Amino acid sequence: MSSELEYFFNKRTPQNLEKLKKHLSERNFVLFFLAKKQAGIGTYSKILRDVTNNKIVHISVGDLIRDAEKELKSDNKDQFVTKLKTFYKGKDTEEIIIEELLGQSEGTILLSTEVVIALLEMAIKENQDKSIIIDGFPRSQEQVALALKMQKDFEKKGIPSAFVEINCAEEILERRNIDRRICPVCQTPRNIKLLLTKEIEYDEKTGEFHLICENPQCSRARYIQKQGDAQGLEQLKERQKDVQSMIDHVKKCAPGLHIVVHNA
Repeated sequence: MSSELEYFFNKRTPQNLEKLKKHLSERNFVLFFLAKKQAGIGTYSKILRDVTNNKIVHISVGDLIRDAEKELKSDNKDQFVTKLKTFYKGKDTEEIIIEELLGQSEGTILLSTEVVIALLEMAIKENQDKSIIIDGFPRSQEQVALALKMQKDFEKKGIPSAFVEINCAEEILERRNIDRRICPVCQTPRNIKLLLTKEIEYDEKTGEFHLICENPQCSRARYIQKQGDAQGLEQLKERQKDVQSMIDHVKKCAPGLHIVVHNA
């Protein structure tokens, strides 16, 4: 755990931190994080990972899809496809599955729910000795029933699970999206106004300041702004509405498993 996080939790809520550590020493759990874009899933996941010394893993559907695309373009393609097929329960051919995954970066093909679930189950299997935060599933009302089925399967195995909604005001989400920067290597998010890195570089040619990634494996990579972030959330208005509809559906279908965390 970083010294800053250790100081914060020991000062603010030492009892709850000890309860969490005790629970993790006895049994694992699975949390489905539900939130609109920029509500803080990545931040919460990183904090929980750090304060528990990596006993909680963050599984992001978006990261799984990007990693799958890299595998399909690497020398490990055949090995990856063979492994993925053991988890895939759909009816599409191997060629169609590969085409779907390779089409995600261009946004030309809609990825089937069956492929998403296969990627998720593969990642869950690889991290079965840890507690898990699932980010990006369910993504729609149609996927809620499948997520509830997964939740029941976890319960049958003695693994408690729940749906955690991160609630945040629209104005804050808008500002976070505009000011967000990410490391192009490890994908760690930061904010140029609220969450700086320890080191910042000034580019005399452009007159811009750049955050420098602190991960040694990233070789001092400069943080960048994702395409479209400068326009705020206007372009994602329909997606944000769909996410809220999905969250409302979870509340209706599983009120006893729905937890709300307010992030301001």
